[in-house]
Amino acid sequence: MTKDTRRKRVGSVYQLPSKRWFARIQNGVKADGSPRVLSKAFDTEQEADAWLLAKSVELEKRPDLSAGITLKALWD
Repeated sequence: MTKDTRRKRVGSVYQLPSKRWFARIQNGVKADGSPRVLSKAFDTEQEADAWLLAKSVELEKRPDLSAGITLKALWD
């Protein structure tokens, strides 16, 4: 992947020992305070970058998907 200083990186992409590519993005926090993570393995770096970009756009458009602690969790 080329370095692009104009784009803010919202997740990470790295190569696994199996030569596959792994994409990871943090999506808020769970009720217990631990981070909620979305991740997936891909055959190519381009697929991983595309997935990461699509997920970041989806999370920007739907703030309820990246919400932290919900009101229900506070009452339980």
